[in-house]
Amino acid sequence: MSPELVDEAILAHCRPRSLKVARIISDTAKALGSSGEAAFYFIADRIKALVEAERLEGAGDLDRWGYSEVRLPKKKGAVAATAASRARETTDQGT
Repeated sequence: MSPELVDEAILAHCRPRSLKVARIISDTAKALGSSGEAAFYFIADRIKALVEAERLEGAGDLDRWGYSEVRLPKKKGAVAATAASRARETTDQGT
């Protein structure tokens, strides 16, 4: 398994909302037709690499798969647009 293939499979199973790392590992392993402890640890290592590269956002201790979560990062432009929209709404309401 190449790291690039695993990374793409991981990203395909992630969502903008947080999901448990254990679920992402399981779903990714099934999609790749991999099983076994070595495959799970390899996928977990790739998840940590994607978090470090800021391609995923992580919450919690990523080594504790059932207690940590990852999600796709929010787009910076979308966050700025949301903040600007809220500021306009506040101004329009006169507060």
